[in-house]
Amino acid sequence: MAGTVQEVCGAAFGGMVQLLPTRRAISGESDDGPGPAGGQAAQYVVTDDVQETVPVRRAEVRVEREPITDENHDAAMTPPDITEAEYEVILHEEGPVVQTQAIPVEGVRLATEEQTGGETATGEVREEKIKADTPDDGTRKR
Repeated sequence: MAGTVQEVCGAAFGGMVQLLPTRRAISGESDDGPGPAGGQAAQYVVTDDVQETVPVRRAEVRVEREPITDENHDAAMTPPDITEAEYEVILHEEGPVVQTQAIPVEGVRLATEEQTGGETATGEVREEKIKADTPDDGTRKR
């Protein structure tokens, strides 16, 4: 069998204990992480086409003709026989060479800055009420 109201609810106080709920709103920290509320930085590569004019050198061959005169006749007759011969000239040519290198320009990091403001916190608070039914006919002794 259940005990009396005094035994069950607040026997230490000689009756019922009414609880008055209070609501306290405090700030709490959350780790939003990367995403819409957090912050993140992404490094990506963009490729651009670049054109530059580079000075280059190349050798070209041309035929030079020199008339034979009395002064150079003897040198031209050596060798005196008619023969076949080949004469080679090595041609050199430069071409553009593309070299890329990474040069540090700036360092980038994300920094946090604490901002203080107020936000409204809403919620339900339940409250206990105690209703007592007592005879109100004036026969009660005090």
